[in-house]
Amino acid sequence: MASRQYENFDLLFESLADGTFRSRVAASPVGAGASATFAMPFDATELENLLLKLDPGRSQMRRASADPRPKASVELGGRLFDAAFGEEVLLAWTRSQDATREAGEGLRLRLQLTDAPVIAGLPWELLYDRRSNTFPAQSERTPVVRYLEVVQPPRPLAVEGPLRILVVLSSPTDLPELDVEAEWRRMQDLLAPRVESGAVHLDRLPAPTTGELAAWLRSHDTHVLHVIGHGDYDETQQEGVLYFCDQYGRSLPVPAGVLGPYLHDHDPLRLVFLNACQSGRLGAADPFSGMAGRLVQQDCTAVVAMQFPVSDGAATAFTGEFYAALADGMPVDQAVTSARKGLLAGYASEWATPVLYLNAPDGQVFEGVAPSAAPPAGAPAETSRIPAPAAPPLPRRRPGRGRLIGIAAVAAAAVAAVAVFAITRGSDGSRDAGPEGTPAASSLSTSPASASAVASPPAGVVPPVTTATVAYRPVEGPQITARRLATPPTIDGRGEDWPATAPVVADYLVAGNTATVKGLWSLGWDPDNLYLLVQVVDPEVTTTNAQNPARLFQGDAVTLQFGSPGANADGINLSPGDVSLSIGPNGGGGAVSALTLGSGPTFDVDAGRAAPSAKAGAVAGAGGYTVEAALPWSVIRMSDVPGPTPPAAATQFGANLLVDDADPAPGSQTGIRSRVSNNRYVSDHTPNDGGYRRYWGLLTLGS
Repeated sequence: MASRQYENFDLLFESLADGTFRSRVAASPVGAGASATFAMPFDATELENLLLKLDPGRSQMRRASADPRPKASVELGGRLFDAAFGEEVLLAWTRSQDATREAGEGLRLRLQLTDAPVIAGLPWELLYDRRSNTFPAQSERTPVVRYLEVVQPPRPLAVEGPLRILVVLSSPTDLPELDVEAEWRRMQDLLAPRVESGAVHLDRLPAPTTGELAAWLRSHDTHVLHVIGHGDYDETQQEGVLYFCDQYGRSLPVPAGVLGPYLHDHDPLRLVFLNACQSGRLGAADPFSGMAGRLVQQDCTAVVAMQFPVSDGAATAFTGEFYAALADGMPVDQAVTSARKGLLAGYASEWATPVLYLNAPDGQVFEGVAPSAAPPAGAPAETSRIPAPAAPPLPRRRPGRGRLIGIAAVAAAAVAAVAVFAITRGSDGSRDAGPEGTPAASSLSTSPASASAVASPPAGVVPPVTTATVAYRPVEGPQITARRLATPPTIDGRGEDWPATAPVVADYLVAGNTATVKGLWSLGWDPDNLYLLVQVVDPEVTTTNAQNPARLFQGDAVTLQFGSPGANADGINLSPGDVSLSIGPNGGGGAVSALTLGSGPTFDVDAGRAAPSAKAGAVAGAGGYTVEAALPWSVIRMSDVPGPTPPAAATQFGANLLVDDADPAPGSQTGIRSRVSNNRYVSDHTPNDGGYRRYWGLLTLGS
């Protein structure tokens, strides 16, 4: 469908002194002035019942087996339409539709609700015309927008290149967990054709904090801000909030009064997309009190928000179709309507959940969106300044032991089907490396048989590689990022000089019957060290047994499993160079560390040794302890682990983050009560560690 030209049908709503309301045509293709007076078309009980059917989450009741939303949508939308489109208004609407249809144009319904705050929060997107049994908002001929008139209407932005979208993924540790990584992967997958063509450029904010957002906007042009996370509406304060993270990963409510100034001053920004429940809701007293409305008031040209809770599937489907339409040059209101239609087949009950707020005279907020010019031959493709690696596909469920045995049994056959690269060494034994840590062109070679048959791996996915004897396959676990630290932190176990960043949460139980601890990991790096800051929630802190470093992991300790970004393709053994480093509090403000090398299929715990070169500190407090460490690359990175030396930004490694809780019973210091991980696919109940090597996470060194 090509981009449409639209005429505006402006319907202004006003509250009258007697408690009724007036709808008045402020502008239309057939003139202005038509009006209708109406009372609220529902009493309080009727309205609440209808809203409960549209948003079952408003009550604690389970949803009935038959979805009540379609019928409630027609009932509520029909009564709203009948009330607002009285005789004169309905005549003007019908004649305007006829005029624009004859001219080959569309008719944009702009609802101006500023002067009627009592009804501004109703779901007007559900307006239902019983005469034709249609919802105007489902047709690209009649998109419905909430128009908020501002003093200085913005002009369309001349993009002249790809549409640049910055994605903020926020799942604070003290709120219900959101699978933001899966959402990020789905967004990448849906927009992959537009990204590959150069019409869209996706970036990911390194951490969901206001500080990171401010830093990004200072140094990058961003056209669209896309927020995935939790939202809410504060009834007491009568304002909407989004939940970003504080420096410890906990929820930080951010109202529009805080977020708005950041966006107001970023000139290229024209659109904000809030994939957060309740982000589109308004207050009864002030139509600008909702998050979306307030952002528009603060000069965001267009805001797409959610007025009801939205399912992951519907949010993803809407997002993909919306950005595809926008990249194709559609006005934002036509793109929203096109995306609404995309929900009708699989998510018919949620098509009216997205709401568009607009302060532009029309929906054309961008001009000149087009694929970026192809780089000269031999030039590298454009990438984000702070890379957001593409996530490898995660298994749908954690494999059982039987499945692992099957993997090991067929591994030899699988290796034959894998494209194999060889890493060559110089005469001095060092790896040849190209710029930015990538292998030099001469250092990679493929077998003639496989070079033509196997496509290049996607960006961010580790290609299968070999040393002299080992073939590798990509790891499939979660993404982890270590932040580049400009100044080394003081290693004292306090972490007071670390920059704010959202931690990686380790709370998946992988050993024991009940998770008794949780770890909040932050990682940083510089050319000398990998840095760890781990805040452990543990109600019974037990001092680590420093006399037995080989068994340190069986006390209160944090453990980093670290090694090659590729898993041993035989499915049985660990990858060469894999290490397991444990650090625990010694009770005196310090910490004890121990290193265990991978040996065949397992980490040989009886061959562990102290790691004095690792500088560590630990501080115990009420309800837990904090471990901080500086790990020299020479300690944790064996010679078999590929990559530039010293490491550079975008270098990747395999990693898992673990926390062990010792049994506090007297004499049980060598027993584990529970072990948790950031990676749900890691299990302690396997015959060997190598069997799970393919499910390790992928650690990327950020900028």
